[in-house]
Formats: sequence, structure tokens, C-alpha cells
Amino acid sequence: MKTLFSFLLLLCPLWLGAQSVSFKNIWLEHNVNSNGTTGKKYQATIYADGKKAHWSTNPKDYVISSRKVTSKTVLKQRLAAGGGVAISIREL
Repeated sequence: MKTLFSFLLLLCPLWLGAQSVSFKNIWLEHNVNSNGTTGKKYQATIYADGKKAHWSTNPKDYVISSRKVTSKTVLKQRLAAGGGVAISIREL
């Protein structure tokens, strides 16, 4: 399996407080098969803030998850105040 990029890292500034962000995977190859479905599939490993994450009271609360994605997948992530998200994507 080929790793497309190691990490997409997004940090949330302290002054913003908790935020929600969406990532549209437009940088992924999106060739379309004859039946109209996307041919390329990828595995995204997501390193995200946990539900109780906070930069000063709980900085080590994080969750690691993974899911299959395509170029049409939109990843929605919550960013804790002073937190962030990192995503590693590789082709399946």
C-alpha cells in the first residue's frame, strides 16, 4: 500500500474555543468506473481530540480511528480549544 501523505495537520487556536471542521478529499484521485462509482479507495487514520479534550485541563484526551474514504468522502471533525486533528491517508 502506498501512503499518499503522512499527515494533514490542523490546529485550533486557543482564542477560538472548540470548533467543527469538514475536510473534502478533493486532493484524492477520483477516477470513475463505467458504472459511475469511484474506483479508488483509501484508508484514513484519524488522530483527533477526545470528547473531553481541552488544552489546559485534559490535553492528553485523544482518539485514533480509521475508516475507508474516497475522493467524495467528507470528514467532519471536532477540534477542541488548543487541539487539532491529524489524518494519514493511504491507498488500498
